Amino acid sequence: MSASSQPLTDQPLSRNRDFGTLLVSQTVSAAGDAVSATAMPLLVFALTGSGLVMGIVGALETGADFLMGTIAGAMADRGDRKRMMFGADLGRAILTALIPLSDFVHGPTLIVILAVSGPLAILRGFFRAGYLASMPNLVGRSQLAR
Repeated sequence: MSASSQPLTDQPLSRNRDFGTLLVSQTVSAAGDAVSATAMPLLVFALTGSGLVMGIVGALETGADFLMGTIAGAMADRGDRKRMMFGADLGRAILTALIPLSDFVHGPTLIVILAVSGPLAILRGFFRAGYLASMPNLVGRSQLAR
């Protein structure tokens, strides 16, 4: 790691531009995740009236996240984390947009939900892996616990 790419550990986080950018973008992303985590099961239940189908969607998300978590972590350790996080969140935004679009065009919304649930969880895992792996480089190890 070159001297210019090393984090300034004595720099206050309020002055760390890269950290501030990531914090704002992660806050927006987390708000979207919270809405999605609340709305998705309710939408599935409204469409089907079935708790079983709600559970299937949850299992698709959990299984995909579980299976791809270690792969995402290895890729974050070896690749461009910024590009990985941006691509993952862009992919999640596109996949999430397919759900209301399907409803708008009177398409098979439940099928779309089932089709995008796994990939959404996989992309969330890739974002999280890149995010967690990038923290020591952004703020310095001495500020990680602050």
